[in-house]
Amino acid sequence: MKIARSDVVTAYNGFAVLKAEVDTIVAGRALIAPPFTELSNTISAAAFGRAIGLRDGRRFLALVEAGYVPATKIINPKTQKKQLRMNDQDISEFHRKFLTLTNAQAEFGICRNRASAIVRAHDAKPSSPKGQDFGSIWLRVDVAPPFASGSRWPKMRLRYS
Repeated sequence: MKIARSDVVTAYNGFAVLKAEVDTIVAGRALIAPPFTELSNTISAAAFGRAIGLRDGRRFLALVEAGYVPATKIINPKTQKKQLRMNDQDISEFHRKFLTLTNAQAEFGICRNRASAIVRAHDAKPSSPKGQDFGSIWLRVDVAPPFASGSRWPKMRLRYS
């Protein structure tokens, strides 16, 4: 791309390029870029991970990239960077397979500390296929029964010092 300098405008603002050259680059880029994907009915995988209580986005993204959670890889039209996005079906699939403390809190109407106590009382281990650490996320089949049966919840004891 050729850069020209204006005689009228001084300093950095005096640099200019030909509009025709910019148009040519933009037209060529449109042929390379994947088709635009509507983002209004999706959420980024990192944002979804934060919403379900997994604050370390790298772990949730690793879970998605390992193929345990469905997501669509797109190029974000604003940032032009690759991004993993989840739609309603992907989110439903996640909730069918996995449970987090934040999900348990919302689903069973208990506080986070209570959810954590139930998981500890039943000695449930976080999901770690092939030894990978994805954070505080459990397979639903392993931890949902203790949550669903309120009679087996551990009694909370208050300690006074």
